[in-house]
Amino acid sequence: MRVLRRPWPVLLLIVAGAWVAAAIGARRQGCEQDEVPWRVPTVKRACGVRMRVLVDSGEFMARLEEDLRDAQRYVGLQAMSFEGDDAGARITRALAACPAPCKQLLVDSYSRFVISDKFRLLPKHWHDDALRRESDLTRRSLATLRRNNVAVKLTNPMDPLLIRFMARNHKKMVVIDDRVGYLGGINFCDHNFAWHDMMIRIEGDDAVGFLREDFLSTWRGVNQSVQRDFGGLWLAILDGRCNERSLAPIVRAIGRARRSIVVESGYASFPFFGWLRAARERGVSVVLLTPELNNKPPVKDNLLWEATRAGFEIRLYPGRMNHLKAMLIDDATLVAGSSNFDYVAHTVQQEVVMVVTDPDAVEEFRAKVLGPDLDGSVPYTGHVSALGGWPRHAAMRAGATVMVGLVRMLESLVGTPEPEWAEEWRT
Repeated sequence: MRVLRRPWPVLLLIVAGAWVAAAIGARRQGCEQDEVPWRVPTVKRACGVRMRVLVDSGEFMARLEEDLRDAQRYVGLQAMSFEGDDAGARITRALAACPAPCKQLLVDSYSRFVISDKFRLLPKHWHDDALRRESDLTRRSLATLRRNNVAVKLTNPMDPLLIRFMARNHKKMVVIDDRVGYLGGINFCDHNFAWHDMMIRIEGDDAVGFLREDFLSTWRGVNQSVQRDFGGLWLAILDGRCNERSLAPIVRAIGRARRSIVVESGYASFPFFGWLRAARERGVSVVLLTPELNNKPPVKDNLLWEATRAGFEIRLYPGRMNHLKAMLIDDATLVAGSSNFDYVAHTVQQEVVMVVTDPDAVEEFRAKVLGPDLDGSVPYTGHVSALGGWPRHAAMRAGATVMVGLVRMLESLVGTPEPEWAEEWRT
């Protein structure tokens, strides 16, 4: 029998075929059952909902701690990252002191493997004493929370081969007593607290009740794909399987832009760049505001290359990482939430996205966030060669597609894992 010397092409064909079959099966099982009539959210003043933009961790935490002290019945807090550093200790103290009888915390299993923005399984981190100490502190923080009647679960447990590493629950959300909610991009760890970011505080029984229902659904192990319009605030929950359909109104809003689109993101990528490029080609001004100091250099290189060849105006936010996720269309429609406008958000991650068309809330975002960030940014004048850009882009796109395909294959075989109790913080 002749043995193939180079089996990789055959393996890639098998993976690609299985991915297509799994993706088609997933769409047939779930996405086609949703018959929601899709439309672009219209500009209108919010009715029964009040929103406030909170810039950076200091303003966010001061307001959150006040709300936690006033909680009477229920608190649900969800983040992708939670670490036992000063930021984690601060939210631990606030939750422990909170008088609400029911307190729940959801943290993604990502935090078991990535501490201080470092992947612990890499050989160079095996003997990192600082990482080991912080992991121990994280376990102690979780034990402190449990002693103070805070139930903790970990979303999206990893498989032994880490195939599902991309398929994270990426939401950042707080719900308090069906009266106050928070959405945005801030996690509970020191490096994220040091980054530039924002959370939007929401008041309104219906909207916060909608978010609480999603939190409790995730707690039970059910990832939802639901959307609702609250008048000036449209919310979409992405389940990691039907994200393309859930994001359709945002794609259509990009397609109907007439004057300008400003994107503030450190991780934006395909397929969003394709839609933004189409807008640019029909005469819409597209500005990309991205951090000069990006914590993911390969993503930054691809982002700059794609934006340069698409003809976007590129501005660099200086001094520190900018973790914001925001898109302003025609100065009237604000897209925010947890989505990074990238491939994984479009395919496999659970996300929460908000579209704000209330004029007061949009103006507050322009005054507190976008205006100062644009004023403080500098134009990007560099050049990314096609010789380096195309291979990097092709490799990133192929790798991401294969990983998503493997996730779909694994889901078709064993399903999506339910959250697990955080009784032991182990790696």
